[in-house]
Amino acid sequence: MTMNEIWALIDFDDPEGHWIWKGGGTDGYGVIAIRKGYTMKAHRFIYSVLRGLGDSSNDVHHECPIKLCVNPDHMSLMSRGAHVAMHNRDRRRWLR
Repeated sequence: MTMNEIWALIDFDDPEGHWIWKGGGTDGYGVIAIRKGYTMKAHRFIYSVLRGLGDSSNDVHHECPIKLCVNPDHMSLMSRGAHVAMHNRDRRRWLR
């Protein structure tokens, strides 16, 4: 898949600045086929292309609630440990 084909799968017209992935997905997140037999979450791929990942073990965290959003301005990069800890804190808060 070329970058032009990838950009064509994003709707940039959202009034709130979300870049909505239209290429399919799983668990509510967009997924992109990088090459045969290898897929990647669309938001992680777009973030890595536009911002870089630094250490490849870093996670890309959605700051907005729209799982299909691939706008890197709506995401942050964090270590896997920090990302898991943040989500565990959020889960505990909702269980109370």
